[in-house]
Amino acid sequence: MQENVLIITLPQDSDGGSVVFIEQYAKRYFGDKGIFLLQPVVENGIDKLLLTDRQSGRIYRFEKSESALMNLTKQLDITSIFVNHLFKHDLIFILSWIDNAKMPYTFFIHDYFCVCPCVNLLCAARFCPMNMSNLYCRQCFVNVSLPMITIDNWRMMFNVFLSRADHVYAPSGYAAGIVKKFYPTVDIAIKPHILELPLTKTFHPEFALSRERIRMTFLGNMLRIKGEEYLLLANEFIRANNLPIDLVVVGNYHDEVHVGTRDGIIFSGKYDNRRVSEILAQFETAIVVSMSICYETYCYTASEAILSGYPVLAMNV
Repeated sequence: MQENVLIITLPQDSDGGSVVFIEQYAKRYFGDKGIFLLQPVVENGIDKLLLTDRQSGRIYRFEKSESALMNLTKQLDITSIFVNHLFKHDLIFILSWIDNAKMPYTFFIHDYFCVCPCVNLLCAARFCPMNMSNLYCRQCFVNVSLPMITIDNWRMMFNVFLSRADHVYAPSGYAAGIVKKFYPTVDIAIKPHILELPLTKTFHPEFALSRERIRMTFLGNMLRIKGEEYLLLANEFIRANNLPIDLVVVGNYHDEVHVGTRDGIIFSGKYDNRRVSEILAQFETAIVVSMSICYETYCYTASEAILSGYPVLAMNV
Protein backbone atom coordinates (compact mmCIF):
# COMPACT_ATOMS: atom_id res chain seq x y z
CA MET A 1 0.00 0.00 0.00
CA GLN A 2 1.30 3.46 -0.90
CA GLU A 3 2.48 5.56 2.02
CA ASN A 4 0.70 8.91 2.17
CA VAL A 5 1.89 12.12 3.86
CA LEU A 6 -0.19 15.13 4.92
CA ILE A 7 1.56 18.50 4.48
CA ILE A 8 0.12 21.21 6.72
CA THR A 9 0.79 24.51 4.99
CA LEU A 10 -0.35 28.03 4.09
CA PRO A 11 -3.66 28.97 2.38
CA GLN A 12 -4.31 28.12 -1.26
CA ASP A 13 -3.64 31.64 -2.52
CA SER A 14 -0.10 31.68 -1.08
CA ASP A 15 2.83 31.66 -3.45
CA GLY A 16 6.54 32.40 -3.36
CA GLY A 17 9.09 30.47 -1.30
CA SER A 18 6.57 28.23 0.48
CA VAL A 19 5.29 26.77 -2.79
CA VAL A 20 8.81 26.37 -4.19
CA PHE A 21 9.88 24.58 -1.02
CA ILE A 22 7.03 22.04 -1.12
CA GLU A 23 7.63 21.27 -4.80
CA GLN A 24 11.33 20.69 -4.42
CA TYR A 25 11.31 19.05 -0.98
CA ALA A 26 8.62 16.57 -2.04
CA LYS A 27 10.53 15.72 -5.20
CA ARG A 28 13.70 14.92 -3.27
CA TYR A 29 12.48 13.44 0.02
CA PHE A 30 8.96 12.06 -0.42
CA GLY A 31 9.74 9.79 -3.36
CA ASP A 32 6.73 7.65 -4.24
CA LYS A 33 4.62 8.84 -1.29
CA GLY A 34 1.16 10.17 -1.96
CA ILE A 35 1.01 13.86 -1.02
CA PHE A 36 -1.97 15.67 0.47
CA LEU A 37 -2.08 19.37 1.43
CA LEU A 38 -4.04 20.69 4.41
CA GLN A 39 -4.77 24.42 4.15
CA PRO A 40 -6.99 26.87 6.07
CA VAL A 41 -9.72 28.83 4.34
CA VAL A 42 -12.44 31.23 5.48
CA GLU A 43 -15.75 31.08 3.59
CA ASN A 44 -18.62 33.42 4.50
CA GLY A 45 -16.95 34.10 7.83
CA ILE A 46 -16.65 30.38 8.69
CA ASP A 47 -13.28 28.72 9.27
CA LYS A 48 -12.90 25.67 7.05
CA LEU A 49 -10.17 23.32 5.90
CA LEU A 50 -9.13 22.27 2.42
CA LEU A 51 -7.49 18.88 1.97
CA THR A 52 -6.07 18.45 -1.53
CA ASP A 53 -4.85 15.25 -3.17
CA ARG A 54 -1.81 16.46 -5.11
CA GLN A 55 -1.93 13.50 -7.49
CA SER A 56 -5.59 13.56 -8.52
CA GLY A 57 -6.29 17.22 -7.78
CA ARG A 58 -9.37 16.26 -5.79
CA ILE A 59 -10.23 18.78 -3.05
CA TYR A 60 -12.07 17.92 0.17
CA ARG A 61 -13.65 21.03 1.72
CA PHE A 62 -15.10 20.74 5.21
CA GLU A 63 -15.82 22.73 8.36
CA LYS A 64 -13.15 22.61 11.03
CA SER A 65 -13.71 19.48 13.12
CA GLU A 66 -11.24 17.08 14.72
CA SER A 67 -13.46 14.09 14.04
CA ALA A 68 -13.98 15.08 10.38
CA LEU A 69 -10.25 15.54 9.85
CA MET A 70 -9.45 12.31 11.70
CA ASN A 71 -11.95 10.30 9.64
CA LEU A 72 -10.79 11.77 6.34
CA THR A 73 -7.09 11.13 6.98
CA LYS A 74 -7.91 7.53 7.93
CA GLN A 75 -10.04 7.12 4.82
CA LEU A 76 -7.15 8.41 2.68
CA ASP A 77 -4.60 6.13 4.41
CA ILE A 78 -2.47 9.07 5.55
CA THR A 79 0.25 7.75 7.85
CA SER A 80 2.53 10.74 8.58
CA ILE A 81 2.43 14.53 8.89
CA PHE A 82 4.85 17.16 7.59
CA VAL A 83 4.29 20.59 9.17
CA ASN A 84 5.40 23.12 6.59
CA HIS A 85 3.61 26.18 8.04
CA LEU A 86 1.18 26.75 10.89
CA PHE A 87 0.63 30.46 10.22
CA LYS A 88 -3.05 31.25 9.37
CA HIS A 89 -4.20 27.94 10.89
CA ASP A 90 -6.30 27.73 14.07
CA LEU A 91 -3.26 26.91 16.17
CA ILE A 92 -4.99 25.36 19.20
CA PHE A 93 -7.14 23.19 16.92
CA ILE A 94 -4.33 21.97 14.67
CA LEU A 95 -1.86 21.21 17.49
CA SER A 96 -4.55 19.32 19.37
CA TRP A 97 -5.43 17.29 16.27
CA ILE A 98 -1.78 16.43 15.56
CA ASP A 99 -1.41 15.23 19.14
CA ASN A 100 -4.58 13.11 19.00
CA ALA A 101 -3.83 11.71 15.54
CA LYS A 102 -0.87 9.75 16.99
CA MET A 103 0.96 9.87 13.67
CA PRO A 104 4.68 10.59 13.34
CA TYR A 105 5.25 14.22 12.39
CA THR A 106 8.09 16.41 11.16
CA PHE A 107 8.31 20.16 11.69
CA PHE A 108 10.36 22.44 9.42
CA ILE A 109 11.40 25.84 10.83
CA HIS A 110 10.63 28.26 7.97
CA ASP A 111 10.09 31.27 10.21
CA TYR A 112 10.06 32.06 13.93
CA PHE A 113 6.34 31.49 14.49
CA CYS A 114 7.22 28.78 17.00
CA VAL A 115 9.01 31.44 19.07
CA CYS A 116 6.52 34.30 18.69
CA PRO A 117 3.33 35.05 16.71
CA CYS A 118 5.29 37.90 15.09
CA VAL A 119 6.31 35.07 12.70
CA ASN A 120 9.60 36.67 11.76
CA LEU A 121 10.54 38.36 15.03
CA LEU A 122 9.68 41.82 13.73
CA CYS A 123 10.49 43.19 17.19
CA ALA A 124 13.82 41.28 17.37
CA ALA A 125 12.47 39.74 20.62
CA ARG A 126 13.30 42.96 22.47
CA PHE A 127 9.97 42.95 24.36
CA CYS A 128 10.28 39.39 25.72
CA PRO A 129 11.30 40.39 29.29
CA MET A 130 8.09 42.43 29.68
CA ASN A 131 5.69 40.36 27.61
CA MET A 132 2.85 40.27 30.14
CA SER A 133 2.03 43.94 29.73
CA ASN A 134 3.66 45.08 26.53
CA LEU A 135 1.10 46.36 24.03
CA TYR A 136 3.15 45.25 21.04
CA CYS A 137 3.02 41.62 22.19
CA ARG A 138 -0.68 41.83 23.02
CA GLN A 139 -1.40 42.98 19.47
CA CYS A 140 0.53 40.01 18.08
CA PHE A 141 -1.79 37.62 19.89
CA VAL A 142 -4.88 39.51 18.75
CA ASN A 143 -3.64 39.08 15.18
CA VAL A 144 -3.59 35.29 15.57
CA SER A 145 -6.98 35.28 17.38
CA LEU A 146 -5.50 34.23 20.72
CA PRO A 147 -6.01 37.38 22.84
CA MET A 148 -5.82 35.53 26.18
CA ILE A 149 -2.48 33.80 25.50
CA THR A 150 0.80 35.17 26.88
CA ILE A 151 4.19 34.69 25.28
CA ASP A 152 5.10 32.32 28.13
CA ASN A 153 2.08 30.11 27.41
CA TRP A 154 2.85 30.26 23.70
CA ARG A 155 6.38 28.96 24.25
CA MET A 156 5.27 26.27 26.71
CA MET A 157 2.83 25.04 24.07
CA PHE A 158 5.45 24.97 21.32
CA ASN A 159 8.07 23.40 23.58
CA VAL A 160 5.75 20.42 24.06
CA PHE A 161 4.88 20.30 20.34
CA LEU A 162 8.51 20.43 19.16
CA SER A 163 9.65 17.93 21.79
CA ARG A 164 7.12 15.35 20.57
CA ALA A 165 8.06 15.72 16.89
CA ASP A 166 9.94 12.84 15.26
CA HIS A 167 12.12 15.37 13.44
CA VAL A 168 12.64 19.13 13.66
CA TYR A 169 14.60 20.67 10.79
CA ALA A 170 16.04 24.14 10.18
CA PRO A 171 17.61 25.41 6.94
CA SER A 172 20.78 26.60 8.70
CA GLY A 173 22.69 26.45 11.95
CA TYR A 174 21.95 30.15 12.40
CA ALA A 175 18.16 29.62 12.32
CA ALA A 176 18.42 26.55 14.55
CA GLY A 177 20.50 28.54 17.05
CA ILE A 178 17.81 31.22 17.44
CA VAL A 179 15.12 28.62 18.17
CA LYS A 180 17.45 26.64 20.48
CA LYS A 181 17.81 29.73 22.69
CA PHE A 182 14.13 29.34 23.55
CA TYR A 183 13.93 25.52 23.41
CA PRO A 184 17.36 24.22 24.42
CA THR A 185 16.23 20.60 24.87
CA VAL A 186 14.71 20.27 21.38
CA ASP A 187 16.87 18.40 18.89
CA ILE A 188 17.08 20.42 15.66
CA ALA A 189 18.78 18.93 12.61
CA ILE A 190 20.11 21.08 9.74
CA LYS A 191 18.60 20.45 6.33
CA PRO A 192 19.52 23.21 3.84
CA HIS A 193 16.92 24.39 1.35
CA ILE A 194 17.01 22.96 -2.15
CA LEU A 195 17.09 25.32 -5.12
CA GLU A 196 16.81 23.27 -8.30
CA LEU A 197 15.89 25.89 -10.88
CA PRO A 198 17.31 26.49 -14.38
CA LEU A 199 19.38 29.49 -13.22
CA THR A 200 22.20 30.88 -15.36
CA LYS A 201 24.57 33.80 -14.86
CA THR A 202 23.00 36.60 -16.89
CA PHE A 203 24.50 39.62 -15.11
CA HIS A 204 26.62 41.96 -17.30
CA PRO A 205 28.76 44.77 -15.81
CA GLU A 206 27.35 47.20 -18.36
CA PHE A 207 23.98 46.96 -16.58
CA ALA A 208 25.64 48.94 -13.77
CA LEU A 209 28.29 50.87 -15.68
CA SER A 210 26.79 51.84 -19.04
CA ARG A 211 23.20 52.86 -18.33
CA GLU A 212 22.38 56.48 -17.56
CA ARG A 213 19.90 55.27 -14.94
CA ILE A 214 20.65 52.05 -13.08
CA ARG A 215 17.95 49.54 -12.28
CA MET A 216 17.51 48.22 -8.73
CA THR A 217 15.18 45.21 -8.80
CA PHE A 218 13.14 43.71 -5.96
CA LEU A 219 12.23 40.03 -6.49
CA GLY A 220 9.17 38.36 -4.95
CA ASN A 221 5.97 39.42 -3.21
CA MET A 222 6.22 43.04 -2.07
CA LEU A 223 4.25 43.57 1.14
CA ARG A 224 4.77 45.25 4.48
CA ILE A 225 6.99 42.65 6.11
CA LYS A 226 9.05 42.40 2.93
CA GLY A 227 9.95 46.09 3.18
CA GLU A 228 7.24 47.91 1.22
CA GLU A 229 7.64 51.01 3.40
CA TYR A 230 11.39 51.12 2.70
CA LEU A 231 10.76 50.71 -1.03
CA LEU A 232 8.26 53.59 -1.23
CA LEU A 233 10.32 55.95 0.96
CA ALA A 234 13.49 55.10 -0.96
CA ASN A 235 11.64 55.89 -4.18
CA GLU A 236 10.46 59.22 -2.74
CA PHE A 237 14.07 60.05 -1.77
CA ILE A 238 15.34 59.06 -5.24
CA ARG A 239 12.81 61.31 -6.97
CA ALA A 240 13.25 64.24 -4.57
CA ASN A 241 17.02 64.20 -5.13
CA ASN A 242 16.84 63.41 -8.85
CA LEU A 243 19.06 60.34 -8.47
CA PRO A 244 19.78 58.23 -11.58
CA ILE A 245 18.04 55.13 -10.19
CA ASP A 246 14.92 53.24 -11.30
CA LEU A 247 13.21 50.79 -8.96
CA VAL A 248 11.65 47.61 -10.36
CA VAL A 249 9.34 45.17 -8.53
CA VAL A 250 9.28 41.72 -10.13
CA GLY A 251 6.44 39.98 -8.29
CA ASN A 252 3.01 40.69 -6.82
CA TYR A 253 2.51 44.06 -5.12
CA HIS A 254 0.16 43.99 -2.12
CA ASP A 255 -0.15 47.76 -1.47
CA GLU A 256 -0.33 47.48 2.34
CA VAL A 257 1.61 50.65 3.24
CA HIS A 258 0.64 54.16 2.20
CA VAL A 259 3.76 56.28 2.60
CA GLY A 260 6.31 57.68 0.17
CA THR A 261 5.37 57.34 -3.49
CA ARG A 262 4.83 54.66 -6.13
CA ASP A 263 5.46 57.12 -8.96
CA GLY A 264 8.00 55.83 -11.46
CA ILE A 265 8.37 52.33 -9.96
CA ILE A 266 8.13 49.61 -12.59
CA PHE A 267 5.75 46.83 -11.45
CA SER A 268 5.98 43.70 -13.59
CA GLY A 269 3.59 41.48 -11.60
CA LYS A 270 3.81 37.77 -10.87
CA TYR A 271 6.71 35.98 -12.52
CA ASP A 272 7.78 32.44 -13.41
CA ASN A 273 10.70 31.66 -11.10
CA ARG A 274 12.11 29.30 -13.72
CA ARG A 275 12.79 32.44 -15.77
CA VAL A 276 14.38 34.54 -12.99
CA SER A 277 17.80 34.80 -14.65
CA GLU A 278 16.21 35.83 -17.95
CA ILE A 279 13.87 38.39 -16.34
CA LEU A 280 16.68 40.09 -14.39
CA ALA A 281 18.63 40.45 -17.63
CA GLN A 282 15.58 41.78 -19.51
CA PHE A 283 15.37 44.63 -17.00
CA GLU A 284 19.15 45.14 -17.22
CA THR A 285 19.29 44.86 -13.43
CA ALA A 286 22.36 46.39 -11.78
CA ILE A 287 21.59 45.13 -8.28
CA VAL A 288 18.86 43.07 -6.62
CA VAL A 289 17.48 44.49 -3.38
CA SER A 290 16.04 42.40 -0.55
CA MET A 291 14.21 44.84 1.72
CA SER A 292 12.68 42.39 4.20
CA ILE A 293 12.52 43.91 7.67
CA CYS A 294 12.19 40.49 9.34
CA TYR A 295 14.55 38.00 10.90
CA GLU A 296 13.92 35.31 8.32
CA THR A 297 15.40 31.83 8.19
CA TYR A 298 16.07 31.87 4.45
CA CYS A 299 15.52 34.00 1.34
CA TYR A 300 14.80 32.17 -1.92
CA THR A 301 14.84 35.32 -4.03
CA ALA A 302 18.28 36.39 -2.77
CA SER A 303 19.58 32.93 -3.65
CA GLU A 304 17.99 33.11 -7.11
CA ALA A 305 19.70 36.45 -7.70
CA ILE A 306 23.12 35.33 -6.43
CA LEU A 307 23.03 32.16 -8.54
CA SER A 308 22.12 34.33 -11.54
CA GLY A 309 25.30 36.35 -10.92
CA TYR A 310 23.72 39.55 -9.50
CA PRO A 311 24.93 41.47 -6.47
CA VAL A 312 22.37 41.62 -3.66
CA LEU A 313 21.69 44.45 -1.25
CA ALA A 314 19.94 43.28 1.93
CA MET A 315 18.99 44.59 5.35
CA ASN A 316 21.40 43.79 8.19
CA VAL A 317 18.80 41.46 9.79
